[in-house]
Amino acid sequence: KGEDGVDGRGVKSITIVNGQFVVEYTDGTNETLEGTISDLESEIVDGDLVYVLLDDGTYGVKASSTFALETLTIPDTYNDIVVTRILENGFKNCATIIELTLPDSLVAIGEYAFYGTGITKITIPSNVNFIGKFAFYKTNLTNAIFKKTKTWFCGSDPLQYISPATGKTEKLSLEYEGSAANALSRKYTAGYNGSVYYLKCFYAEDWTRPE
Repeated sequence: KGEDGVDGRGVKSITIVNGQFVVEYTDGTNETLEGTISDLESEIVDGDLVYVLLDDGTYGVKASSTFALETLTIPDTYNDIVVTRILENGFKNCATIIELTLPDSLVAIGEYAFYGTGITKITIPSNVNFIGKFAFYKTNLTNAIFKKTKTWFCGSDPLQYISPATGKTEKLSLEYEGSAANALSRKYTAGYNGSVYYLKCFYAEDWTRPE
């Protein structure tokens, strides 16, 4: 709201163009701000979180040295700059974390990002196209909801395994929350052939989803 209750304009987005900040407002106008990306601090500590400025002008996030949260909610933006990445080893062994909420702005979850945490459930936002190896290994994960379940690769191969019962190649469906959680966090039990279970370590490779 502007003066006397008149509708004002808000910030819709901030992007980096040629190293400068371009603000798009909710009324459809744009403005190029003075200063450049190099004027920003490369790393900002704010309580339990550390925001690290990335080369594309967005933020990656990790735990601070005093991190002690049980419920962790990663914001979409910080200081009006989009948060796009959970950094490699970002919250590794932060065992206090029980609940985790990731923002829709997120595109990548780094290797070992939540290794050794206490989370039991996770929703992977639709914009995420990279999950690093061991990102959720040694967690208590039992449910993993993928907003986009198709076209994921594990390493250079699709998410698939050879069924010990039939000998045929089967696809891992991420539509099943329990199966997705198992694949991200522990040895995945693909089936039983009467004498041995077939296990595959999906978690030990990077997961990618081509655009």
